Amino acid sequence: PLGIRDMCGKMLDIAGQMFDRWDRFGPETEIDVADAMTRLTLDTLALCAFDTRFNSFYHEAMHPFVDAMVGALKEASARDRRPPFVSNMMMRTRKQFEKDIATMHGMADALLRARRREGRIGERGDLLDSMLTGADAVTGARLGDENIRYQLATFLIAGHETTSGLLSFAVHLLLQHPAELERVQTEVDAVLGNRAPSIDDLASLRAVELVLMETLRLWPTAPAFAVTPREPTMIAGRYAVKPGDEILVLLPALHRDAAVWGADAEAFRPSRFAQ
Repeated sequence: PLGIRDMCGKMLDIAGQMFDRWDRFGPETEIDVADAMTRLTLDTLALCAFDTRFNSFYHEAMHPFVDAMVGALKEASARDRRPPFVSNMMMRTRKQFEKDIATMHGMADALLRARRREGRIGERGDLLDSMLTGADAVTGARLGDENIRYQLATFLIAGHETTSGLLSFAVHLLLQHPAELERVQTEVDAVLGNRAPSIDDLASLRAVELVLMETLRLWPTAPAFAVTPREPTMIAGRYAVKPGDEILVLLPALHRDAAVWGADAEAFRPSRFAQ
């Protein structure tokens, strides 16, 4: 929480860039919200965690890291559904996969080199500083550069994508439900007026929090996970499963169970979390 407090100014910096861009387009221009939210969260993460500016809102094309990430994730997922020899035979696909990985690793390596070159390691107190200066309490061992590279790539991918999805779905649902949008706007106007928000305002923005929770219920941006039993088990008295069997939990279905959420489980109703 203390780290998040220190990051608030940087978050507002990037959000301001996005809104300035929208304002300059004018009210008649259509906004690609999903694209904007990807830029917002990626730039925010890079600035807060690594003190690096991607400046996505000053370029038409998305940062090359995003295209490489999307391509690599798609191919990694596809490989799970193919026999290994098939993937090995797909030469063009394999080369693109390797190129995408090299792009992401190159980005991470460049961030690491820049930090070492500047020679102010430990002064910023961000995530990259922690990885460079932190040591195991028992062994004294530190993270190697290759390990840090992988951590950087993981944070850049997992740190921005689910958040951008949440914000995109939230905007979509609010536009579909004008009464909820008006409720949120009224709260924000009452709490903030014409000033920028601070970390201390979050507790007062309850309507915003309820919208985000209800959005995650309907459209969770990490929509599934797999589990396997520790011992042979019978699920619901009907399905026999054993260790090694993979059971996929589909969250959008789980979160719409009428037995839990009521007859209106499919409806967007943020107030259900106010109870």
